Amino acid sequence: MISFKRGEIKRRPTPPGEILQRIYLDENGYTQAEFATLLAKATKNKVKESTMKTRLNSVISGKRAMTAEFAI
Repeated sequence: MISFKRGEIKRRPTPPGEILQRIYLDENGYTQAEFATLLAKATKNKVKESTMKTRLNSVISGKRAMTAEFAI
């Protein structure tokens, strides 16, 4: 049996907001407002668009952690 030793990570973990910004917003050309509108529609408006804008901005700016509910 071969065993591998995991090396020490020498960089800080990438925050979820940075991944959201790079992959979903920048790559697809969405603004935060446009993306928040799409997310609100995806929840069938169970979450208001204004609430989604606030949450999205807070996660992207690093002021709020990514919750399981928001990730889903």
